[in-house]
Amino acid sequence: MLDGKPVYSCSMLALEARGRQVKTAEALMAGSDALDPVPAAFVKCDAQQCGFCTPGFVVSMRAAFDKNPNASPTEVEEALSGNICRCGTYEQMRHAIVELCTNRKGG
Repeated sequence: MLDGKPVYSCSMLALEARGRQVKTAEALMAGSDALDPVPAAFVKCDAQQCGFCTPGFVVSMRAAFDKNPNASPTEVEEALSGNICRCGTYEQMRHAIVELCTNRKGG
């Protein structure tokens, strides 16, 4: 995330992030003993395979819940549009989304 908004890291230069707030998937655990609810739901629902797309989905999902803590599964899925999983773990990600929305752990 760049200044709280999800961005595609492949479409910008690192230089463009200078002086701005950057939050990566790894930052969702920094400074805490507990894993953020979003990556925790990915683990619980086995929503990762090769791991290539996982950071992008995790950060985009965290941004969706930061923007709307009461988001519905449909709203979260809309926020993830543009992210692609080449292994096809979409169903497991949907389980993670439902887990987060049902238990309100995402926000």
